[in-house]
Amino acid sequence: DRVLDLYEEIAQYTITNPYTLSRLYEQKANVLNRMMFENLQYGFIKKSELSQEILAETEKLFQEAVDLYDKAIAILLKINALWSYTGVVPELINTYVSYSYSVKEMGMEQCKTYINEVDRVLEDFITPFKTDFCLAKAYYNEYQKKYEQAEQCILVALKNAQDLNIKTKEAKCYHFYSQFIYRQLLNTQKTTSEKQRDIDLGINYINKALYYYQNYTLVSNNSIITDCIILQDSLNKLSDCQA
Repeated sequence: DRVLDLYEEIAQYTITNPYTLSRLYEQKANVLNRMMFENLQYGFIKKSELSQEILAETEKLFQEAVDLYDKAIAILLKINALWSYTGVVPELINTYVSYSYSVKEMGMEQCKTYINEVDRVLEDFITPFKTDFCLAKAYYNEYQKKYEQAEQCILVALKNAQDLNIKTKEAKCYHFYSQFIYRQLLNTQKTTSEKQRDIDLGINYINKALYYYQNYTLVSNNSIITDCIILQDSLNKLSDCQA
């Protein structure tokens, strides 16, 4: 809430620099996006499980975040700031996919268009945002039930983070990979041995993510750490059931 208050304070000033304005839109949208993700638990929670109050809040957060991302993208394309463009697009894709998983399908054709555009852009240069984009692309492919393609995108994202030695994005990949594995365990049929293999892999990845966040980020009221702990507990419970 304090962060949103600060963005409201900043918005009272006349911002003439287009890049700065685009950053304002993007960063505020990221906060709203994060709040929406908390409500939906990255696709783990369905519409029927949400109270009317939380559903209404989620729909409002979704719409406002999408509007802000669209404004940011329009500015970035106008000033040809492709490097930043490749960072905003993944967040917009994630917003659409998460909302589509839990509430109702929205923006899938737009996501497909953005993915094709950014794929072409990233042919010409390497950026830390390639990791974020590949994870968003994986999320989109997973939603489309293209599970092998989704996993390949996660591996590309992880390799990019490791090649650039960006530990925070490497942790993000491990966190996302464990979420992907957990959703697969819940939604697809597997043999006992396949299931145990995936559970062990998911536990390994969430432990790596959690180690980073607990040792290299602020731990007080850290919602990412809370997410990791919840997922770690869920995977451990599946492992206990297997045993």
